[in-house]
Amino acid sequence: MLAEGAAVVLYVQARGAQCGDPVCTELSYEAYLDAEDKAKRLRLTSAIVAGAGAVLLGGGIYRFATRDKGRREPSLSLVPTHDGAALTFSGHF
Repeated sequence: MLAEGAAVVLYVQARGAQCGDPVCTELSYEAYLDAEDKAKRLRLTSAIVAGAGAVLLGGGIYRFATRDKGRREPSLSLVPTHDGAALTFSGHF
């Protein structure tokens, strides 16, 4: 979900970088080309991030749908560490 939000932000930035407003009429030709290139790069980055987010979201949904539905008992363990011990809890929610 975070990747999808980032993709939207990048796309909005790309739209802002694109020269279609009156401000761009005062730019030189080189500055105009630079602004258009920046907009194209941001649009491409936005598409890549959106695609990666969609793949991750799909993978998460698949993992959730195919998980082992067996109930596991919660457990509490005491684990030795270098400086003493740690108490760990594991369970399913």
